[in-house]
Amino acid sequence: MDEMTALRDLVEDVRPPDRARLAPGRQRLLEGVSGGGRTRALRGGRRLAVVCAVVAVVAALFATQLWVGGDGRRDMRGVPAVEPRADQWVYREFLEYQAPLNFRDDLNPRTEDGSSGGPATGGKTEYETWTAYGSGQLYRTMFDPGVIKKIGHSNLGSPQSVRDKVAGLPEDPEALLRALPGVVPFGGGGPQGQYARIETLFTEVAFIPPEVRASLFRALGTIPGVTIGRKQAKDATGRGVLVVSFADTQYAERYNLRQDLLLDPETFEYRGSRGVYLAGGLVDGKPTTRDIVVSARVLVRVGVVDARGQRP
Repeated sequence: MDEMTALRDLVEDVRPPDRARLAPGRQRLLEGVSGGGRTRALRGGRRLAVVCAVVAVVAALFATQLWVGGDGRRDMRGVPAVEPRADQWVYREFLEYQAPLNFRDDLNPRTEDGSSGGPATGGKTEYETWTAYGSGQLYRTMFDPGVIKKIGHSNLGSPQSVRDKVAGLPEDPEALLRALPGVVPFGGGGPQGQYARIETLFTEVAFIPPEVRASLFRALGTIPGVTIGRKQAKDATGRGVLVVSFADTQYAERYNLRQDLLLDPETFEYRGSRGVYLAGGLVDGKPTTRDIVVSARVLVRVGVVDARGQRP
């Protein structure tokens, strides 16, 4: 499967937009036709954002109950929680897909094929990382899989120290959200900061104890603005995933994009992420009527090895 086929197949899994989400795009198109500026009806936009946030909270709570049971819990037995030794390395293999779109022209990307003399913007990238479990030293392959370079340290510290902190998080969602800044000291405040911290843990921390993953997932469903897909989607390799997103209206207005977090529907382990270009924007000068997946990151596999450069 080539990268464009993989991205195109993902489009079928993106939920169709409603009228409220199409409205900003229609307004941009009308302003473009009339020659008007980019003035926004801020007061109305705020009212719409409040309504959308309330709807998203209800949807997220319903989706959480749908996936983890009526009381928001799931039996996580059978999911391995293998912890490496301090002298071992966490191995991760990734695939990244990028649609051949040039986003230099603000919200109106155009397809590029490299015919202008420069490289095409789209394509597939494969790379691997090795993180020292006890120290957090981080290495990765670049363009040549035989070349492994040190790129620094894990953002959160050593995986071992982070796992110890995560293991101590409370089970209650409200108490867990209050405790998160002690584990992830960055991310900002409010619902967006709460979501960013949980997203960081899912994305960056391997071997989170399964009961803690379940608690983090339950907490996601209580954050205003978070939406959890009510049915499985597919990642770029065809695996079933849960789609989690946060209603970041400023990011959407500035870039016309949404970032989705992809989790395993059974274990809630991190499976990847994707970037979605929102309906109502322009691609190649033509208005879009549905969301389009324009980038995807896939965590192919995770393992434990005894030395960097080894593969499980």
